[in-house]
This record gives sequence, structure tokens and C-alpha cells, in this order.
Amino acid sequence: MKKSILLLMVAFIGITASAQKSDELGYKNALGLKIYPGAISFKHFLSEKAAIEGLAFFTPDGIRVTGLYEMYNEIPRVEGLRWYIGGGAHFGIGNPIS
Repeated sequence: MKKSILLLMVAFIGITASAQKSDELGYKNALGLKIYPGAISFKHFLSEKAAIEGLAFFTPDGIRVTGLYEMYNEIPRVEGLRWYIGGGAHFGIGNPIS
């Protein structure tokens, strides 16, 4: 289990680094799929340092919607890679787990 989580974290970091490099080339919007839990995501860059992201999660027990505001900054001496921080809110409808 720990190896699976580590592998997913490494894959996520790789995808994030690649997407950030693409941002320098000029994209403003991104559409994505998340595997677990199953979700559709949409990100829109407001500027080079700010983005909003919406996620819709789908499970057999219901759905959850998440809205995020993210702030990006450069990592000194590491070209093409940035760190980010943000916050947001969740709203869900479904059956409670018993």
C-alpha cells in the first residue's frame, strides 16, 4: 500500500511539473481526470501566479464538488518548477457510510 501511494505521489509531481512548464508556453485552461476518487477537474489561470480550480467527484454513494483558489511561486534555482498553496471549499450530497 505504501508503495502504491508513493508511486501515485511521484506520478502526480511529474504531471504537475509538466503542466507548469506548459503554463509558461501560454495555456490558461486545463481539463483533467482523477483516478481515485473518480473526478473531473477544470483549472483556469487568472494570472501567472493565481488559478482557480473546480473538481467534481463521483462515487457510488453520491457526488462532491470542490472549489479551490491556488497561488503559485517560483522555486529558486529550479527552472520550470513552481510550488503552490491554496484553499477552498467542499460540498457533497450522498449516503453516509455506515
